[in-house]
Amino acid sequence: SELARKHMITLIEDLNRMKEYKEDTLFLAASIADRYLVNLAVKKANQPCLIRLAIICTLMAAKLE
Repeated sequence: SELARKHMITLIEDLNRMKEYKEDTLFLAASIADRYLVNLAVKKANQPCLIRLAIICTLMAAKLE
């Protein structure tokens, strides 16, 4: 849902701020999460835990940068 996604993005923002990552890392993490959720929606799969997804996407974005 839109509200759940908003909470996930807020968590990504908080993690980004706490770890002092670049702003690009924030946008990349949000993009990774959104693309993953779209792929799940196309496959009609169950929604994952958005807290875990936010953490994983933030770490992936930081690693890619």
